[in-house]
Amino acid sequence: MISNSFHIFTEEEWEALCDNCGICCLYKIEEQDTETLYFTRIICEFYNKTARNCMVYPERTIKMKTCVRLTPDNLEAVQRWLPKHCSYRCLLKGMELPKWHPLLAAEDPLSRSTLSKFSQFVREPLDTEIGSFRITKTIRKAKSVNIDMNFEEKLLNNLILDTDL
Repeated sequence: MISNSFHIFTEEEWEALCDNCGICCLYKIEEQDTETLYFTRIICEFYNKTARNCMVYPERTIKMKTCVRLTPDNLEAVQRWLPKHCSYRCLLKGMELPKWHPLLAAEDPLSRSTLSKFSQFVREPLDTEIGSFRITKTIRKAKSVNIDMNFEEKLLNNLILDTDL
């Protein structure tokens, strides 16, 4: 099993693999019968779009019960929820890291392309009436993602706009 080789990383090295794009922090819906994966434009309320990180990272799985802590042990099971450019997914599939990855490049072109789309994400607390209403409407309009296509492009180009709510 390829994921066994991930156990050679220290926790610090493992965490450094993340490029902080935030795509894994988007709410996803999986249709149980067909296993079709849907992405909404709802991003975790704890994701800081400006800083590109989780505001409660050490306590993220406690404060956000649906947050999945990515580990070498669960990587294979959750990898389809990650974008193609995700370092963890690349390494699992035996692919090279993208040339723009922060570990390889001084400049971060991700901030120019992907982050420009973050303004379209909605960050809502899940326990508010308004949040629940907006999330319900967004779920009804969620976009199906074909994993074989350019995953992050499909996701980012099919975000639901505020005017659709």
